[in-house]
Amino acid sequence: MTELTPELRAIGFDLTRALERRLEQRQRVHRRVRLAAAVVTAFGAFGLARYQAFVLHEQTVAAAGGGGEHGALCSAEELTRAETTALETLRSSFAAGTGAGATRSTVEAALEKEFAGTGCRGLDYAGERARFVFAGIEPGSMLMPGVR
Repeated sequence: MTELTPELRAIGFDLTRALERRLEQRQRVHRRVRLAAAVVTAFGAFGLARYQAFVLHEQTVAAAGGGGEHGALCSAEELTRAETTALETLRSSFAAGTGAGATRSTVEAALEKEFAGTGCRGLDYAGERARFVFAGIEPGSMLMPGVR
């Protein structure tokens, strides 16, 4: 059997470590996806009220390492206002059924403007729910009561 040179051994070690880090990162992403799916399942299976489903979602995100938002959790009224803003923005800016990915930056900008300086944790969630409903991925029942 041929021995590796020290340089090749070091490169192999570095590549192995990089692969291990990448696999760990993928496992964390898959764990977050499974947790998010559990929240949606809990909503449907147990008939959670929309705001309770949101709180459960945020608790799940926090348990998985947190999301990109900071601050106090949005109140039910703030979440309703955010979803309403997002849906109004979608209706005025895009054709019905436009894909959720294509509308993300427009919705995020509208929510930033609406909640400038007073943002709460949950605006990403509200924007995503509105985008998914608008795109036809989720039913309108996934929005807070009062959002039309």
